[in-house]
Amino acid sequence: MLNINNVSKVFNEGTINEIKVIDKLNVAINDGEFLTIVGSNGAGKSTLLNLIAGSFNLDEGNVILQDNDISNISEHKKAKFIARVFQDPTKGTSPSMTILENLSLADNKGRRFGFSFGIDKRKIEFFKEQLAILNLGLENKLNTKVGLLSGGQRQALSLLMATLKTPKLLLLDEHTAALDPKTSETIMQITDKIVKEKDITTLMITHNLNHALDYGNRIVMMHQGKIVLDKQGISKKSLTKEKLIEQFNSVTLNGDFDDRVILA
Repeated sequence: MLNINNVSKVFNEGTINEIKVIDKLNVAINDGEFLTIVGSNGAGKSTLLNLIAGSFNLDEGNVILQDNDISNISEHKKAKFIARVFQDPTKGTSPSMTILENLSLADNKGRRFGFSFGIDKRKIEFFKEQLAILNLGLENKLNTKVGLLSGGQRQALSLLMATLKTPKLLLLDEHTAALDPKTSETIMQITDKIVKEKDITTLMITHNLNHALDYGNRIVMMHQGKIVLDKQGISKKSLTKEKLIEQFNSVTLNGDFDDRVILA
């Protein structure tokens, strides 16, 4: 279980530009849960993921993952058990290296190796099997440099690399936003397949309300650093895009959202 307890984050504290991005936020996420996160720009969505991953330090509160307090663990150490896929397809792979070399790097995650880490030829068939799952023909392009791939192919590879060694937690920060609609749907289908098959606890930020509703088993809405809506199970399944927009407007327009969470 992931427990985010009373977490706050302020930027530019003590200046005229001070802004509280996360405000005493509390949420508990069960093992294997696929949580989609929606909200307006500046709601604190990406900041929350950065706090969990260790990119930013907490000002207040703590983050507990499977009974271990990971609040003060450095980002590079957290990377051993927390995987991330970013909006920019270029961030998750090395463009000057081949698909095979990128996968070998991911496979060696957490191990010590030098510049001559080499490629375990015994793993090539395994890599091909994993790439075949993507249904993009990448299993036949092992020696192709990643920089030559399309954005969708590269994002699919990033997702595969992030989950090659099953992480304790997967963070998806608008990982389909830079893709065209058709490719975006393909990546979401791949995401759903991997998350379900590997039973990975997942947090996904998205501005695509259809994706937020169609995927995952729980949805939360953030506004001004707080969670203002939380629905799961049957309640989430009955939620429509129109109802979600209506809920958002009712919470944000009247300003009466402090400490109020619309629960399932």
